[in-house]
Amino acid sequence: MGRAAFLIDCVGGLFIAVSAGRAPLRSSSHFAERHGLIVIIALGESLISVGVGAGSAVTRWPVVIAALLALTTALALLWLYFENAAAPAGQAMAGMPVSDRTRTGSIAYSLAHFLLIAGIIYLAIGIEVVLAHMAHHPLQQPAGTPLDWTSTAALFGGPALYLIGRALFLRLTVRHTPPAPILAAGTILALLPVARHLPALAALALSRHHLDRPGLL
Repeated sequence: MGRAAFLIDCVGGLFIAVSAGRAPLRSSSHFAERHGLIVIIALGESLISVGVGAGSAVTRWPVVIAALLALTTALALLWLYFENAAAPAGQAMAGMPVSDRTRTGSIAYSLAHFLLIAGIIYLAIGIEVVLAHMAHHPLQQPAGTPLDWTSTAALFGGPALYLIGRALFLRLTVRHTPPAPILAAGTILALLPVARHLPALAALALSRHHLDRPGLL
């Protein structure tokens, strides 16, 4: 589902960018709403990955904790986009001349959304791996063993990519990017070598923690 949303978002954004000169963007609210729905669909992938990864082991307390962390991560991403990014962007575009609105929309809702959706999908992959890893791990190590580099990169690279995409989206629409999201993305990427040696549950918690940094909204 998330991969389909990714393709829809990219192809749709590219189509708009190519046809911008021939198809003026007159309804910014409808345009923003449609792209917001794509973000919701992609976030649903991260929720589906919880069930896929946990399987029948969801009754074990470490897996329950990991599932709750994954759920709150998805809610944090939803909040970061719709609370203080989507609404101001829509308002800013509504006040632009049609030509500027068309140009801004074709870039912001294709390039920036490309990064947003890619970040969500990578994070969903990382969450699924963490839960599957813990669900099938021996009970003597309930928090799981460290993940491999690929899984760790997905778990941490996804949120970092999402924050970068959100910052770019704000820069293109409201012409302002707060420094906190960029700093948070850099911190998340800098923690990759550390997370590689942490138990799977601890790595997930560390990735989730940096989405609550002050100033992200």
